[in-house]
Amino acid sequence: MIERENILQKQYGTKKKAEAYDPWTKKDKKNYKAEVKKILRLISKYKKSKSENLLDIGCGTGSHLLYLRRNFNCTGIDLSNQMLKIAKMKVKGVRFKQADMTNFKFEEKFDIIISLFSVILYSSTYSNFKKTVKNMYNHLEVGGILILEPFFQKTKNEKVQKYYLYNEPKKWLKIMKSIGFEVKFLKNVWLDNPKKGLYVAIKKRVDK
Repeated sequence: MIERENILQKQYGTKKKAEAYDPWTKKDKKNYKAEVKKILRLISKYKKSKSENLLDIGCGTGSHLLYLRRNFNCTGIDLSNQMLKIAKMKVKGVRFKQADMTNFKFEEKFDIIISLFSVILYSSTYSNFKKTVKNMYNHLEVGGILILEPFFQKTKNEKVQKYYLYNEPKKWLKIMKSIGFEVKFLKNVWLDNPKKGLYVAIKKRVDK
């Protein structure tokens, strides 16, 4: 876990990296507003719980929350304190907290949990992935929705990064169903890249 956190700190945790993040996404033409419109359609279609509390896991500098705060009571968490400093200045009316997606803890539950821009790849191992998704499940209201954007699937010729969890739908669906989710992999629904797809999971039963 310490080695994984050191990798994340090196990639995104420094002040220099955090300050370069928004200019990089702008240069890469990432359209947060358009992505949020897609997210809103999925929430409207699948969410069954009545409240409007949203948790963004791996929120970075808060660019999705800049738009989502108009519709929901929003909370964002990220491992990088430097990212959160920018988010707090940029996005008002949102609660931010420094936390790891594998073991974050809140007293309340949420109706919507999102983890976008392939943040889940930093769970790194299937053990951490299961722990993370179980934690998400435990923080959802019954009828609440989880929207999870994966990283790319493995290809034969690709050099596999040691600390990246690549998308393997059969394995992911099996794990998420075993936790208690009703889950779909929407292969043809995507945010920033058609090769990724999205997972939509509903909490259908009361915790045991």
